[in-house]
Amino acid sequence: MAQVRAAVGTGGGGAAGRVYLGLLRIGAIAVPLDTNYSPSQVATIMRASGARLIVCGTRLLPVAASAALDVPVVRMYRGDGDTRPSVDD
Repeated sequence: MAQVRAAVGTGGGGAAGRVYLGLLRIGAIAVPLDTNYSPSQVATIMRASGARLIVCGTRLLPVAASAALDVPVVRMYRGDGDTRPSVDD
């Protein structure tokens, strides 16, 4: 069975750790994305890795959206019910 790959661009911190642990728990492979990547760099990594999902904070969100990929982009929040911007702002 092929494992699901999810790209993660969060800028680090405790919330990023929770994302990585959550992916491990469901048996997914995390593909790290630098929050300074350009849309073409994100697209290249997504194609090369086979990642089918992007989990990111607000800094990478517009880049991920403009990479013109046909994958879901999930915006990460603080994780404590707080809807303020994520930790990478």
